[in-house]
Order: sequence, then structure tokens, then C-alpha cells
Amino acid sequence: MPAFVVPANYAFETYDDLVAAINDWLDRSDLTGVAGQMIALAEARIRRGVAGYFDEATTSIACTAGVGTLPADFGMARSVVYNGRVLPQYSFSVGSGIPEGSIPQAWSIEAGNLHLWPETSATVTLLYQPSLVALTETTQTNSILDRHPDLYFYGSLMFANGYLANDERAGTFKSLLDEALVEVREYLTRQRFGAP
Repeated sequence: MPAFVVPANYAFETYDDLVAAINDWLDRSDLTGVAGQMIALAEARIRRGVAGYFDEATTSIACTAGVGTLPADFGMARSVVYNGRVLPQYSFSVGSGIPEGSIPQAWSIEAGNLHLWPETSATVTLLYQPSLVALTETTQTNSILDRHPDLYFYGSLMFANGYLANDERAGTFKSLLDEALVEVREYLTRQRFGAP
């Protein structure tokens, strides 16, 4: 259980709220439809900046002949556990150096699948980071908008002002976004590991 919880987001509860706020701040009637593009660009920047710190999930994966299907929302593996033992991650090229047998000794990710070494049938537990759900008209919220709406707001306005060739304001929002990304990374690190 986390040490503390972020209160509900009262700034932008949905994608539509965020679009309305961006359009309001830009105060330009000729930019209808551009907000969605700016949100997508901001999301790409956010994903690179903090997605590795966000959310974790576990699932059991049944592997047959060393191969198991990753979950649909798989983003990045954190660890693979077999019978309470954390297995090391190996690259495909060293797989042939793993001893033979019926007990998994290592794992790798190949072609969208989990691969066990040696190629044995077993069920393992995968701890992974789910991929960030993209905001759209049909997907109105995600974990980052729920907890840290300023990331989307600053990032979207940074790209929007760049689009408008307003370099000064784009720079202002870039600074705000960069600062917010650092704060969120620090917050999530404290939440996961306790005191710095």
C-alpha cells in the first residue's frame, strides 16, 4: 500500500476537459482540432519521461516449450519469478549457453513473447509495467491524467505554442513541463521506495 495517495484530479477529469482548457488558453478559434495532436505529442514526451515510474502489474504466464504470450497491456518487464526465485534476463544470443533441463534458469523477450531458457514448459510470474493508455475521444482518462494533469496541460501548451511559432511561450511551458516531470519522478520514487 502506498505511503500516501494523490487526491482526485480537479483540474481536468477527462480528455474533453483537457481539450477545452487548451482551447481556452490558446484563445484561437482557428485551431479547432489541433488540441488532440498536441495532447498526443505531449503524451509521447510524458511516456519517455515518467512511464517507467508509473504503475506495476503482475500476471502468471504459462509457457509451452519455453514460449509464453505477454499480456495485451505489456509495456516493460521488471522481473520474472519461478518458484519464488527471480530469474536473470538473458539476451537471445546467449540462450544457447543455458544448461539444459526442465527448470527455467533465465528469460528474454522475443517477438512479443516471453521466452524461457532452457526452453521448458513452466508457469512463471511476470512483474511488468503496463503501457500507458493513450488519451483519445473514446478513452477519456488514464492514470497520469487522473493523478498528474499538469503534465498533459504543460506538454500540450508547449507543443501548441511551438505550432503557433510563439517560441517564448513554448519555452515557458517547456520549463514548466520539465520541472513537473522531475517532481513526478521524485514523487513516484518516494512512493515506491520510501524516503529518498
